Amino acid sequence: MMNLFAYPLRAIRQFLKNRDGGMSIEAALVFPMLFFGIGITYMYYDAFRIRTANLKATYTIGDLLSRWDDKENGVDQAYIDGLGDIFDYLTDDTDNSWIRISVIKYDPDDDTNYLQWSKSSDSHPVNTQIDIDNLADQIPVLADDDYVIITETFMDFSSAFGDLPWYNGWFFDEISFENFAVTSLRFLPKLEEA
Repeated sequence: MMNLFAYPLRAIRQFLKNRDGGMSIEAALVFPMLFFGIGITYMYYDAFRIRTANLKATYTIGDLLSRWDDKENGVDQAYIDGLGDIFDYLTDDTDNSWIRISVIKYDPDDDTNYLQWSKSSDSHPVNTQIDIDNLADQIPVLADDDYVIITETFMDFSSAFGDLPWYNGWFFDEISFENFAVTSLRFLPKLEEA
């Protein structure tokens, strides 16, 4: 009776001691998690890289406008569309994006920021006085009768993995980057509209 159970028990002990093929099983379990982790890390890195480029491009466009020194000609729609192209170039954008430029003046008598003009690229709606009033908490305190440029940018973000057939947007779905920058004029007291 003892010999009847000895052989199966010995076979089970040998099977448990045998380590052949363990690396293959471990690799089959670990590699999918490793690739998933690397993919998620790259997606986060890419999103933060685009977000940083977007913010830098916003400040660059505001700075370009602040250095406008053409006293005779104002900023026209073609120039704003060109700034939109510069924004797309700086952010390496292949998605939906637009910029909106508004010039406001602070009136000390009313303690109010008044919209002088607003233009946007890609036929996006421009700001109205109501929009400027709603943005009052984002606009810094200005000197009396001071003019500033408000640069707003928008960009839809899609993951680098968005073109893969198995990716259906479960991780980064409908993310957009919106930036807002206020810039003082450098050379002219007022930026005129053409």
